Amino acid sequence: MKGRIDVLMDGGIRRGTDIVKALCMGARAVLCGRAYAYGLAAAGEAGVDRAIEILRVDLERTLRLLGVCFGSGIGSVLCECSEELGGGLNRSA
Repeated sequence: MKGRIDVLMDGGIRRGTDIVKALCMGARAVLCGRAYAYGLAAAGEAGVDRAIEILRVDLERTLRLLGVCFGSGIGSVLCECSEELGGGLNRSA
């Protein structure tokens, strides 16, 4: 949407790599309700804390593998999607 509207990704987020992919594709934020719900059902508040911690650690690992500092955000990473993955997107987020 070229900055005209904020896009929030909701659905299908199971790993930190899913978060990075959504941000690279232009999402402004990622909603992680599934992890929250599973954690809540399994162990209450402690389960929610653990589920979010697992996602955070996986997100940090993914960003490190891409060479991005966690605090600096994904904006400095050039995200490319090949034609095989659905569409020749080449943009700086």
